[in-house]
This record gives sequence, C-alpha cells and structure tokens, in this order.
Amino acid sequence: SGLRVGPDRLAVDYVVDLAEIPTFQTRQAIDTDDNGRVTGSEAATWRDRECPRLATGLRATVGGRPATLAVTGSALTFPMGVGGLETLRLECALAAPFPAGGSLTYTDTNLEGRVGWREITAIGDRATLEAADVPSTSPSARLTTYPQDQLSSPLNQRTASLRFHPGGPPAAPLAGPDGG
Repeated sequence: SGLRVGPDRLAVDYVVDLAEIPTFQTRQAIDTDDNGRVTGSEAATWRDRECPRLATGLRATVGGRPATLAVTGSALTFPMGVGGLETLRLECALAAPFPAGGSLTYTDTNLEGRVGWREITAIGDRATLEAADVPSTSPSARLTTYPQDQLSSPLNQRTASLRFHPGGPPAAPLAGPDGG
C-alpha cells in the first residue's frame, strides 16, 4: 500500500504481486472461457471484481472517522517470473475524501492467510506528514525488486499511523494505474 495523503483526500496505490504457482491457479479463474488466454475483457471483469473486494479489506480512519476507499483505476499484468512462468501483478488505485488535517490510521486485512511481503509507505501531497510510522519510499520498489537480505523473513507491515496537516509541496505523479 502506497498512501498519498492530501489536504482532503487519501489515495492508495494498492499492489498485489503473486508468485508463479498462485498465478497459475488464479489465471485459470480469470480465463472464464478456458481457452488458455486471458483476454482484455476477462482481465477487466476480474479487476472490476477484485479491486473493490480488496478495498473492503482496507481500513482507513481520519480523526476517528472511517474513510471509505473507492476504486479509481486498475491494471492487471502477467510479468515473467522464474523458469519462464508468469507472475500476476494487480494494481488498484483507490481514493477516499476526508476532513482536512489530523490523524490517519490504516490497516490492511487482506490475504491474511497467505505468506508474503507486505509493506506500507506514506507521503504527503499538498499536505505535510508531521509523524509517520512507515517509510516514504518502498523498500521493494512497489513489489518489483525485493531486498535479498530480507527474503527469508519478509516484511509484514499491515498498519500505519500518521499525523498530518494541509499545506506542503505536491508529490510526484503516481506510478500506479491512475497515473496521477
């Protein structure tokens, strides 16, 4: 989860990266006509179902009030993994309006039964983070390059707490599916 805190809005760049075997299993569910190919419409149907489902597993509160995340964009790709097998990369762009300034707590309850890398980052976007218990940059470059020294005990960051106030420079454009 990449959190982008604005003066009155939270944007979340939510990425799920599946290894080769879970990708093989999930790809079979996406390929609804069982022809061995995932078409654009099959990918869109799956993304349109999966991103809202994942959004319900995310809890954001600002000043103690819930901020309901809605999908603003999505992308699904199948990058090459080990041994010529594909991996799955789902990117969900999410956003929620909220009152200006205060405290924000964020919890990711998705995929709790699965072992894997989990990270949360946070930056301000025309808002200033006064305090944050998560880094501003992704140690795995948005789940594209995992730190080799941490593979045997992967990062398992599922919560974040921030304090912020309106005002500050704009953040760089998003790398995720809503592009900015």
